[in-house]
Parts: sequence; structure tokens; C-alpha cells
Amino acid sequence: MGTSKPAKDLRRVTLSVGEQVYTSEIWRISESRWVLLAVEVHGVGARSGLGIKAPSCLQVLEAGERIASEILNKPSG
Repeated sequence: MGTSKPAKDLRRVTLSVGEQVYTSEIWRISESRWVLLAVEVHGVGARSGLGIKAPSCLQVLEAGERIASEILNKPSG
């Protein structure tokens, strides 16, 4: 995971689904515009280049959790 977005607005948030730990890479465009860039489930798989937009940090993190669950149910790297 990694991006060329401005570092001050780029965040990597590590959470868990059950016992599996995952990291979501999110980018804050403005106060009301966030983008989910990538999700990595540690030791299982990852998806990048997502570009999922939402009006809040919470909503992009929820999208990250859904994608982490998808990766866990169907690992593809």
C-alpha cells in the first residue's frame, strides 16, 4: 500500500474484523470529502486503487470494513 497523495491529508487506519487485522488507507480531500484508496488484510490480501468517495471519515472506514470482509471471504491477493 502506498500513494502519492499529500501526506498531511493521507491516513492509514488499522482496525480489525473479528481476529483479523486490516489497514485502510484514506485521503481527506476536504472536510466533507474523503476517499478510500486501499485496504490490506494483514497476511491475507489487499485491494488498491479503490477511489471510493464518501462525505465522512466514518463512511470511508465502513467501506474499508466491507472490503476487508470481502477479502477475508474470498482472498485474491
